[in-house]
Amino acid sequence: MRWKKTYTYILLAIFLIRLSLPIFFTQYVNSVIGDIQGYSGNVEHMGLSLFRGAYQFENIKLSKHQGGQKYPLFKAKEIDVSIHWLSLLKGKLVAEIFLYDFFVDIDAGPRSEANAKENIEEIKKTDETMWLKSLRALVPLRINVIALVEGEVIIAKGERVNEVIFSFDHLDGSFSNLRNVDQQSPSDFSLTGKVLKEGDLSIKGVMDLHKTYPQYDYAVDIQSLPLNNLNYFARKYAYLDFEAGMLDIHGKLKTEGKEIKGYIEPVLRNVKVMEIKSEDGIINNIWQSVVAGFLSLFETGEKEIIKTKVEISGMRKDPEINAIGAFGTVVYNALVNIFD
Repeated sequence: MRWKKTYTYILLAIFLIRLSLPIFFTQYVNSVIGDIQGYSGNVEHMGLSLFRGAYQFENIKLSKHQGGQKYPLFKAKEIDVSIHWLSLLKGKLVAEIFLYDFFVDIDAGPRSEANAKENIEEIKKTDETMWLKSLRALVPLRINVIALVEGEVIIAKGERVNEVIFSFDHLDGSFSNLRNVDQQSPSDFSLTGKVLKEGDLSIKGVMDLHKTYPQYDYAVDIQSLPLNNLNYFARKYAYLDFEAGMLDIHGKLKTEGKEIKGYIEPVLRNVKVMEIKSEDGIINNIWQSVVAGFLSLFETGEKEIIKTKVEISGMRKDPEINAIGAFGTVVYNALVNIFD
């Protein structure tokens, strides 16, 4: 009978430990998040799946503090971290991560500083050591696979409150072999989703992160993005409004050592510039008239297409886009469509 009591006590102890572990880990994760200077957040609950060798961050949120205000930076319904069993069979103990229903605002901060690139550089420069320390505390294993399920990433916002001018939505994808478990095999990645909630996005490629200069080779396709969704950029940089039309983009980018090579092919279909309004100013009216007249060159029967190719070349961190050559190609295509 004594062994039965001992067995019962052992089972009860295991049950109580298992019951208390999520509470302990929830408190631990929240303390790690609380130590990130300039940011605040919390995880609602930590789940454990002992048989899978996995744990889950449930309803995790992170905000950026700036100017006495809090700006949502990241949230996810669930992040599942587990041992990557296929890699373990090959003798490597690494992790795979699944992000479900997540949100990232790269341009989080006061609208007076609405510049996603500057914000990224600020995070990297100011908090790099702290971010790495926090990440390693939350995910001690090296990450070999990342999977994304139903995500939203805000790239840039306008001057008005909650004005999103560029974003990726319904983002799904994966990054595999990040730790080179498959020897001599590059990491491959793919992403699909929406651009500004309407254009279809597809990105596929490979990368080698283990060389002195990480190497990339990927293709990007965006299909059927309504041009009026880009009117923020059109008004700011080209002084015009699109009333109708679609934009397709195909591009490729490849690195060889420090060198970057690639191109972007934008295709505009059925373009229509918004009617001129006198209150926009005489200079703007003249410019929009010129643009409308130029675009009308392409509206000949079924050939309502503007297609060009923008070459990208340069050294790492200093890519150069030949904009003049791109404009020349546009003019050339216009002439071809007129006389063909």
